[in-house]
Amino acid sequence: MWATSYLVDGHPTHLAAGQAVRELGREQPTRFRDRRYVVLRTYWNDPRLTQVAETVGGPASAEERDRTINAARAYGAWQPRSGAFAIGNHSTSTLFGLALTDPKVMVHRDS
Repeated sequence: MWATSYLVDGHPTHLAAGQAVRELGREQPTRFRDRRYVVLRTYWNDPRLTQVAETVGGPASAEERDRTINAARAYGAWQPRSGAFAIGNHSTSTLFGLALTDPKVMVHRDS
């Protein structure tokens, strides 16, 4: 199960999603045994990451690259008549632009 980081993210909704996944893992460790938390590029050098047991980063695999690009495009959709309003892309267009041009990933697991 993937979520945003429960440790290093300045957006309270992102932190809450990561914390919820972490709690699910604690409550149901068999069902949610493989939890990974995405670290946004903004936080790749954050010293709080030393609190986790493992971080993995680097160029994305072909599958990760394709998923990243598809997700970034979805966040950039602007079609008000169909209900798509580009949530995220307008406020963090630099991060989405990097995801489209140079997909990389950093994840951590529970500490």
